[in-house]
Amino acid sequence: MTQEPDFSLAQMFGGAPLARVQTRLPPASWWREDDAIVVDFGQVIAGRVALEWCFLGNGQELVLRHAEALDADGRFFENIVGRNKDQRDVFVGRGDSELLEPAFTFHGFRYVRIEGWDEATQGPFGASSIEAHAIWADMARTGHVVTSDARLNRLLENALWSARGNLINVPTDCPQRERMGWVGDALIFAPTASFFYDVDSLMRQWLSSVRADQLADGQVLDYSPAPRAIMGSAEFLGALSSAGWGDAIVEVPFELMMRYGNLDVLRDNYQAMCAWHDFCVASVAGEVPAVPGGEAPGAKTGDDRYVWDTKFHYGDWMFPSYMMGPDAPGPVATAKATADLCATAYLAHTSDRLARVALLLDDDARVREYSTYADNVRRAFQARFVRGHGLLDREFQGCYVLALAFDLFPEDQRQATADHLAQMIRDNGMRLDVGFLGMPHLMSVLCRWGHADVAEALLFQDECPSWLYEVDHGATTIWESWANIAPDGTVGTYSFNHYSFGCVADWFVKYVAGLAPFSIGYREFSVQPKPLSNLSFCRTSLESPFGRIRIDWERLEDGRLRVEAEVPNGTLAHAKLPSWETVRLLEPGTYVLFG
Repeated sequence: MTQEPDFSLAQMFGGAPLARVQTRLPPASWWREDDAIVVDFGQVIAGRVALEWCFLGNGQELVLRHAEALDADGRFFENIVGRNKDQRDVFVGRGDSELLEPAFTFHGFRYVRIEGWDEATQGPFGASSIEAHAIWADMARTGHVVTSDARLNRLLENALWSARGNLINVPTDCPQRERMGWVGDALIFAPTASFFYDVDSLMRQWLSSVRADQLADGQVLDYSPAPRAIMGSAEFLGALSSAGWGDAIVEVPFELMMRYGNLDVLRDNYQAMCAWHDFCVASVAGEVPAVPGGEAPGAKTGDDRYVWDTKFHYGDWMFPSYMMGPDAPGPVATAKATADLCATAYLAHTSDRLARVALLLDDDARVREYSTYADNVRRAFQARFVRGHGLLDREFQGCYVLALAFDLFPEDQRQATADHLAQMIRDNGMRLDVGFLGMPHLMSVLCRWGHADVAEALLFQDECPSWLYEVDHGATTIWESWANIAPDGTVGTYSFNHYSFGCVADWFVKYVAGLAPFSIGYREFSVQPKPLSNLSFCRTSLESPFGRIRIDWERLEDGRLRVEAEVPNGTLAHAKLPSWETVRLLEPGTYVLFG
């Protein structure tokens, strides 16, 4: 059973929390495979294994290989391949019994293949021979949510376990292949992470690294910490930064401020935010090179100065229809198809967000500057990408999601746009086709514009691609690709622990559970559950900066909701149940509500 601290070392001593072994998992099962032993721990983790006081003869080798999945035939399968991607530990004996556990590494795994176990020397292998040590940062657990649906609970647990596996010292994309602090992944998952855990110290320490890696021209690198040897290299895709990735320098501090109520995180990062925006403005206008020392594309005129098509962007990275099947174009094609639209959309959004940050920090001149610039980008977006009433010049779900999330369509067209998006999803067999940038906003956009039924259908969809497809195929964390295990049983060489698409948990807590911050640090928050037809109850709690918030709802036989709510001292709750016509304000206390 997982034992978690009710405090963090960061809270006690300051600074970022330390990574340590948080829980120990016994084997769920094991079996012989050829001349090796394969152990299944039942859960994908980031960590390592320990062999309990194992005797190794002088020079005897014991090799441990780690993997997150078995192949279609149930055999050990190394799902992470490539140069420097070996997840292998080798122990060499010195004629003694020792605790065998590596000290300076961790792996991403569920399964371990043990080669060289000699029963004549080590004795019979059994449950007491080995355990897995799961590692994550020493953060206080803050949020809990459980529902009446077992598969949905498993999905929420998957998001939680992916948070654990990717919040060790920095927020990473995956714990086994790259282990890199990709800023886009952090932007996407920060709201979910900050529900499950107190991530304030860890994220703020990481943001100091992002600032340290920021280039002189204002570019925020795609990942941080960034090795000095490659900071000036754009060998991968011809760029060092990307819209929706670099915007993490704005979005992550803003999210931390909203969750934890401390304006210092905005002050600490404000100059870096402004420098990033300055680079964006110069880049979109064609006035600066994408890579220091390169050539600028050339200055643009008119509304073209606000359409960001001057450099590579990841766009709506890895949307499913371009990723699945033998003839799928692949991830780079998803970028090329959506880059300029998504980059321009994010430019408008970040300009709006920075105007709000400037307002909070009493920088009136920049409030006007950023607000005016956002209006210019919005006008240019409509001129370039809107091709008809409520329609875009490219038919990708994620593009419509961002345009709606960031209010980029004229107001009188937005309902038609949302209706079109909902129809696209229905025409796709009620399946999502959204990538990295669209995913955090997909469900909220549908609910905001009257298509909560489509959002619910997506949540409970169990055909690929869908969250419950992963659950039904044994997922214990969030997958990198929706088809990590394809419908025909083929197991791909992808990461089985990528937290980004687990951001659906944030929507679930805010919309279904009904708990969202209305003002900085949960001084005001919502008690506004919206029950799904498949659920009979949902229980949610959060340790906020003001104390414990709790919203427990259950569906009564007459169809009404019974809600128990705890409102901590110093806060005000905005309560609205489905049958209520108006919002009621709840002062501190415990309530039982019906509606």
